[in-house]
Amino acid sequence: MENGEHHQSVDIDRLADTLRGKFRSLHRLPQKCCIYRVPQQIRGLNPKAHTPQLVSIGPFHHGDSEELRATEEIKIRYLEYFLQRTEVSIETFLADVKNKEEQLRDCYAETIRLENEDFITMVLEDAVFLIEFLLRYSFPNLVSTGDPIFTKSRLISNMWLDIWLLENQLPLFILDDLFNLAKTAVNHDSYNGVSLLSLTHSVFSHPSHGPAGRRIKSELKLRIYLQQRSSQAGVKFQLGSSANLFDITFNAKGILEIPLLRISETTEILFRNLQAFEKLHCGTRYINDYVVIVNYLVNTARDVDLLAQNRVIENWLWNNEAVSTLFHNLVQETSLSAKNFQYTDLVEDMKAYCRYRWHRWKAMLRQDYFNSPWASISVIVAVILLLLTLIQSVCSIIGL
Repeated sequence: MENGEHHQSVDIDRLADTLRGKFRSLHRLPQKCCIYRVPQQIRGLNPKAHTPQLVSIGPFHHGDSEELRATEEIKIRYLEYFLQRTEVSIETFLADVKNKEEQLRDCYAETIRLENEDFITMVLEDAVFLIEFLLRYSFPNLVSTGDPIFTKSRLISNMWLDIWLLENQLPLFILDDLFNLAKTAVNHDSYNGVSLLSLTHSVFSHPSHGPAGRRIKSELKLRIYLQQRSSQAGVKFQLGSSANLFDITFNAKGILEIPLLRISETTEILFRNLQAFEKLHCGTRYINDYVVIVNYLVNTARDVDLLAQNRVIENWLWNNEAVSTLFHNLVQETSLSAKNFQYTDLVEDMKAYCRYRWHRWKAMLRQDYFNSPWASISVIVAVILLLLTLIQSVCSIIGL
């Protein structure tokens, strides 16, 4: 009886109103997000590769540290220079950002807690900073005496590292809008990218140039043919002529052509953020599959040295072991898509080449008997002696 009375005392209408209130308090989920937080399991591999050191772009790292806050003054200076060169008032720019505030917020994969005025101001300052940075980088005549960035070459490269970060982005459309409003005399083309990082990704992996994806049987077979049997069959490496980094080809002569890969201290940061962007936003896996292929090709420092000798790799790190370690680290938290691997045809061509025994025998002869000038001379002398002995034997038989 007491339980029944307790049950009847529940105010259903009040509970329903409470739940409706919770519904109303929910922030609207973004419909077209294109800027993401890096998942913790990826960030944990190298937190510095995903954290801005000099400049924050967008809301995710806005005001995070003293170093980032120090760059805010540079943004204000660049905004002032930008306004001085244009025929548009600051009110016009602010109004344009305000009109697109909802669209801008929707581009982020999480709710942005900044108040309206703070968000609008931040977007304008960061967008104009990026526009000014790109203009000055492309047109040195715009750089003024005492420029806080472009008078220090090291600072320029460090700024690029921050601009490439996945979490440090603005939607590209707002840069395009403000640039068009500015009535600047600099010509430009329109791009379909969603952020500067996505634009970088599209430059690297334009689908009209990239390899077509197809099913591959197993990662184990991929590793075997790239690391072991290719060496046993005498596969040679050659610098490719393609401007597309991913255009790795293999021909019937047993030559693996690889476009030039320059490796520096910026490589890991750029590749990690492009990999994260692919995983969160793209249906393609150009960066991921390229990193997997290169990782197998640079398994040891000796492999790196071989590629460097063939001018395939240009190494600006401290040693060859560092290159091998870099790619071993990049493939952590990556996976090979068996259904849509971009280099399946390449691997199949290498498998077909390595199956021929003659290719393996020829490689073995080259490695065992012709691996140095002295070894080659010794083999030639031995063959000559064998021929002379044979001739002498024939002559002796004829004489009998």
